[in-house]
Amino acid sequence: METIVSRGGRYDFVIVTAATFPDWERPLRNAEGIDKCFAIAVVGRYIVYKNAYRFTMPGARFLNVLASGERLPVDLFDRSIVRDRPSSSLLESMMTFACGNEMMMEGLFRRSPYFVDSNVVFASTHPGLLKTDLHRGQGFLFDVLETVAVAVLGRTEEDSGHHQASVLVSDKLRPGLNFVDSLGYGRLRDPKMSELIESNLDWLWNLFQSLEATYVEHE
Repeated sequence: METIVSRGGRYDFVIVTAATFPDWERPLRNAEGIDKCFAIAVVGRYIVYKNAYRFTMPGARFLNVLASGERLPVDLFDRSIVRDRPSSSLLESMMTFACGNEMMMEGLFRRSPYFVDSNVVFASTHPGLLKTDLHRGQGFLFDVLETVAVAVLGRTEEDSGHHQASVLVSDKLRPGLNFVDSLGYGRLRDPKMSELIESNLDWLWNLFQSLEATYVEHE
């Protein structure tokens, strides 16, 4: 988590970029049996955001940097790594995190008092292609493809940071949950994503509650 402006230990702006890339050949699971990529990208962000009232100023602005479910193939979440079996492809893993991430944020604005009753401005955007080795180690062909894609389409980390900061301070953002595409423009939610949220939000929220209860019990 990167913090930009601080006032007496509380922050006006928060950017969250934490994530890790899935390895579908050697999936890593934590003690609760949840894929660690999902645990970091979705569960970890949930914990940060739900407790944001502890370290933010009233009306703080948040930027959530992770791919979201803009255009979905099929009902990936029901066949994903957090249900009954490992994912079968890299795309399925990435879409699982993307869908779970968007579903988690929707749940926060429906069910968490800090977000429901405040004027928090929250934006979620894609990270963009960076000149980084984050995606390395997924196989020779994938490494070659990423090298070509980044060389042609990639942007430096500094350029990406400027882009994210521009989105964060935009006067087009309104209190509540805002989604922007990789170019910084607002986007409409795919109808499939809305259906996915309505059919799975209770399940995901129950997962969060059970994990919190387990943590408190162990404490």
